[in-house]
Amino acid sequence: MVQAIARRLLEERLDELTSRALEQLEAEEAAYASAGRDPVQKREGMRRTLELALTRLAGGPVPRTVSRATEDVGRERAEQAFPLTALMHSFQLDLRTLWEAVLAAGRARGISADPDFLDGLIRVWEATEANSVEVVDAYRRTERDLAGRRTEVRNRAFSRLVLEGEHDPSTVAEASTLLGFSEHVALTVVVVESVPTGDPALSKVDDALRRAGLLRHFGWMGDELLGIIGHGRCDQGAMPSHARAVRPVALRRRGSPRSGADGTGHPVRTCRDPHRPECDPDSPRAVCSVGKHGL
Repeated sequence: MVQAIARRLLEERLDELTSRALEQLEAEEAAYASAGRDPVQKREGMRRTLELALTRLAGGPVPRTVSRATEDVGRERAEQAFPLTALMHSFQLDLRTLWEAVLAAGRARGISADPDFLDGLIRVWEATEANSVEVVDAYRRTERDLAGRRTEVRNRAFSRLVLEGEHDPSTVAEASTLLGFSEHVALTVVVVESVPTGDPALSKVDDALRRAGLLRHFGWMGDELLGIIGHGRCDQGAMPSHARAVRPVALRRRGSPRSGADGTGHPVRTCRDPHRPECDPDSPRAVCSVGKHGL
């Protein structure tokens, strides 16, 4: 019974159901109403996912034109940084739209109280749930891919900053931007020898810096862990306490615009020299001040 109704809806009322679902979505979900997407693309995306759900409900073969509908929607929304909660809400509205349409068709046929019809209604939920699961999987997979790409870009920028920044101001500016550091904000550089990957101390430091609202980036160069921390509005005097947990070989901070601009030289190289007069002689590890950009 439900399958027959789904086939009829698919053949005769798909455009109507698409319009109804879009109206409900824009009325109830602010994220969609303010998304500013092309109305034609928005409608096409909604139509494809409804067609896929109805095809599943009808039990027929899935056309190639809609076989990737859920994957496309999940990927596109993740690329747009669209809220996942809003995306899930849209599929709840799909369920409501199809449920109401199937139920209304059952009433029109005089079968709304038939046990077989009522039992078949669960398939409406199953069809939309299958869509929802696939969309979420595609969304999260794309999020992981994007995060991996961002990490790769940031790591590459970090390496360029360390290896080329002393000699190329344009590299400093470009790499710092990719890492999210303003050239007008003082930085702290942390150097730690032989720190194992996944060291709990590093996670503690990262959490503390995150709670303090500080931008940071850590990366390995050989057997040394190098960290860059943007001070922001944080008291610079508090920076050593944030970084102590990783037991730095050196921790150097300074407010100069760029490495070498005021004769400080290469901050990491300077930071590795515990005999400089700027270092804290009472520290069990050398604690110095660090140049602003260009490791």
